[in-house]
Amino acid sequence: MKEKQTNSQLLISLLNDLPDFCTNIFIGRKAERVLNTRLGYARDLKKFFEFLIDTHPYFCEMTVKQIQPSDMKEVSAEDLDKYIELFSDEHEIKTVARMKSSISAMYTYLINTLQVIQYNPVLGTQKVKIPPKDYVVYLNLEE
Repeated sequence: MKEKQTNSQLLISLLNDLPDFCTNIFIGRKAERVLNTRLGYARDLKKFFEFLIDTHPYFCEMTVKQIQPSDMKEVSAEDLDKYIELFSDEHEIKTVARMKSSISAMYTYLINTLQVIQYNPVLGTQKVKIPPKDYVVYLNLEE
């Protein structure tokens, strides 16, 4: 029987499928996010890159691994809105918000760390509103 992979092994396996520039987003910045969050972000980015290859004319001749940091400037806010719309049809609102956060984290890295692009198209996308949680109100002894 095949042994179950740890989350660290799953993340490393996913990084082998992602563009090389993604490695530092998940490995070099591990103190910024817990392992499960980084694993979720890596899965989100893989789906996003696959979406770009399937739908965006600029990326249609590429594989996920061939995408370069400078290629990401070809993605517009409209492209992201389209992806968010398609993604939200199949996922809960919290998952959609995490996916958008994943893409935003990648663009922040490309802008601030690699400095290969100037604009974060995530800023121009539709808002993902998560409904507020119902808070538990505890009764005191008198009530």
